[in-house]
Amino acid sequence: MGAFEILNPVTGVDGTETLPTHLWMGSNSPNPFNPTTKIQYSLPASGRVSLKIYDVSGRLVRQLVHGEHQDEGLHTVTWDGRSSRGATVSSGAYFCRIEFDDRVLTKKMMLVK
Repeated sequence: MGAFEILNPVTGVDGTETLPTHLWMGSNSPNPFNPTTKIQYSLPASGRVSLKIYDVSGRLVRQLVHGEHQDEGLHTVTWDGRSSRGATVSSGAYFCRIEFDDRVLTKKMMLVK
């Protein structure tokens, strides 16, 4: 996973903007969170993206991005700590999983009430 952890996916060392060269997903912010958190990710090219939240049992809690076509670059989504049925989820660990082309990244998030 270390290869995917960069400080800023769209700004080069010299401060100029650059296009991302690989799929990247940052840690959600804030983490731990209550009740909402922002998730940033960067795409190296245009393509279909899915972003899903799972509980520790591996059950799908919510799909935030539904296989949508998105342009390359930096994107941000917000999760409000609710399930796909609109119910507030309980405190605990959750996993954010992004799928783009044949690549998958997962990050752990903590909801604390």
